[in-house]
Amino acid sequence: NLDIIFAVDKSVSMAVRDVGTSRHEVMMKEIISFVSSPAVHDGDRLTLFAFSEKSNWRMPLSDDREEFLDKLLEVEHPKDRVYYDRSQLYTYFAGLLDHIPKALDMQDKQFLPGRFRGVVNWTSYPRVIFIFSDGDSIDGSLNVSLASFAKRGIKTYTIGLGTSQGGSIAIKTPAENDPKILEPTLIQSKLNMKALDLIKDKTGGKSYVVSSSSTQVQSFLAAAL
Repeated sequence: NLDIIFAVDKSVSMAVRDVGTSRHEVMMKEIISFVSSPAVHDGDRLTLFAFSEKSNWRMPLSDDREEFLDKLLEVEHPKDRVYYDRSQLYTYFAGLLDHIPKALDMQDKQFLPGRFRGVVNWTSYPRVIFIFSDGDSIDGSLNVSLASFAKRGIKTYTIGLGTSQGGSIAIKTPAENDPKILEPTLIQSKLNMKALDLIKDKTGGKSYVVSSSSTQVQSFLAAAL
């Protein structure tokens, strides 16, 4: 069996519709199809991180696929395009790469052999990580976090969503000095694989680009397991 770690980008730009539909919708469809497929075996444990400027651990490792899918579907974009969480304006890969090992270490320590004897049968499994995002550029903080992260030896596969032409989306966010005022903002975004390619290079994984709603990433995901 395996521990399969999913990290999904929830930043505003994932709502851009340059892949036939929104990047977010394509991402969700592909992950749901994959988790529901025979490629994910009974007993494989799944966990979910949702990130933008901040990273959130949405559920610990579990072999409950239905719970995973429920938590995945909770990752949404507001239909009225009002983003009250300003952290969704940004993508911060360094924070994600710092968070994932800390979260997994926390769960491993909770289930040390014998601690919950007869209640939890916790076995160490090989781990693989999938990061779904429309990408970002490389900065110094990413290099520092990635150097530490790569020492874990967990192959990380990055799935880029979007096109080189990109697109835009009109949103509103609360003003920093007065949250009652909603300020209009036009977000322009195109796929940027620089950070995603660096992550896969340093961890021994691979990258895949989803540039249309008809692109099939299932074989890529299955080959990683």
